[in-house]
Amino acid sequence: MQSYLLVAEDEGEEPVEVPIEEDDTLSFSSLAAQFPGISSLKYRNPESGLMRALRAVDGRLHPPEGGWGSSVYLCVFGLVNAEARSTTSRRVKAHVRVAEDESEEPIELPVEDDGTLALVTLVAWFPGAAGLRFRNRQTGFLRGVRLIDERLRAPDGGWGDCTYSCVFSKGRRPKCLYLIVTGLSLMTTEQQLRRYAILYCTPQS
Repeated sequence: MQSYLLVAEDEGEEPVEVPIEEDDTLSFSSLAAQFPGISSLKYRNPESGLMRALRAVDGRLHPPEGGWGSSVYLCVFGLVNAEARSTTSRRVKAHVRVAEDESEEPIELPVEDDGTLALVTLVAWFPGAAGLRFRNRQTGFLRGVRLIDERLRAPDGGWGDCTYSCVFSKGRRPKCLYLIVTGLSLMTTEQQLRRYAILYCTPQS
């Protein structure tokens, strides 16, 4: 009997049943047929409540420890490094919590067999990331994570339950920001906005 996995574009969206292969893996081709442009899947870890990333082997996504379960898996679009989604290890034993910055929700990234976090894995989920840092609970200061041979090394005592924030290179793309003005289109040019401001905006004294 054919088995299926529930996959949705985002939380709150209606999921789609995607067929699972006989070896209990999910092929990227089946996934991409339903969600064009998809790069990977993630799911909410029921124990921690955080998003956890999946890894792929030879174009197939493998289930987490304990099997696929009844979770709804969410799409990830636009990851930039295919190498980071491939591994020779079928099962992932440990994860580290990483967020874009301290105010963002973290995602759990898989570490390698030697306990390190591969830089390609980090960059795949956070394009432009150059390293990691964390808030030292004893001093309150930010502390950098050692990077050796493209591998991020755990601090003394291991990764722990700390949330690590990304350090980005200076050339990282800026975030897109919008200025919303009632009655103006998002396509309004700078010159049109200046003309509007001269006509309708009165400086406050």
